[in-house]
Amino acid sequence: ICNPLNPSQCTTCVTGAVLDNVTLTCSCGSGFYVNGTTCRKCTHECQNCSSPTGACTACVDPLHRDIAQNCKCISGFYDSGAVNCSVCSTICLTCTNSSACTSCDTSKFRNLTGALCSCMDGYYELYNTNLTRTCEKCNPECKTCTTSPTLCTSCDPAKNRVSGVDNSGRQTCLCQPGYYSTPDGSCIQSNCNADPFC
Repeated sequence: ICNPLNPSQCTTCVTGAVLDNVTLTCSCGSGFYVNGTTCRKCTHECQNCSSPTGACTACVDPLHRDIAQNCKCISGFYDSGAVNCSVCSTICLTCTNSSACTSCDTSKFRNLTGALCSCMDGYYELYNTNLTRTCEKCNPECKTCTTSPTLCTSCDPAKNRVSGVDNSGRQTCLCQPGYYSTPDGSCIQSNCNADPFC
């Protein structure tokens, strides 16, 4: 609505526009962009935008959205359709929801298996008292282990190891008969004496 005596002066603005009380003009407000003679709402992640294609000029959640990526959620967060980004599971580097990972932090010894970040071979999942989960190293004799570093679930034949039970009665990876263990977890032949590099 405009002033009937001065049509260039607005008294009421269209939805999404804001009245400037000094100039008596209307302009699209925060979260809206100009579309002909109307103001259209920006997509939910934009604080401000310049076009219907969703080119954000400011993000609604600047701490967790990257303006350089058109306000996509940063690593460790996902877009749930709300204003603020939601946090991924602590085991994910990136995710599509609270539990479906799309990438993993290899520095934390995790790799992507389906939509989960599982511990890499040679590591097992440790549930900490502070409700976090970390990947801890298995003993060198194990290829994979579970719940503890000594509880082997698979053995590495390249290290001449086979599944068996040790003197304590625990499931582990023993050296093949005729081999003995080295500190790195490999097994070498006990009767090898052809040269010092056997």
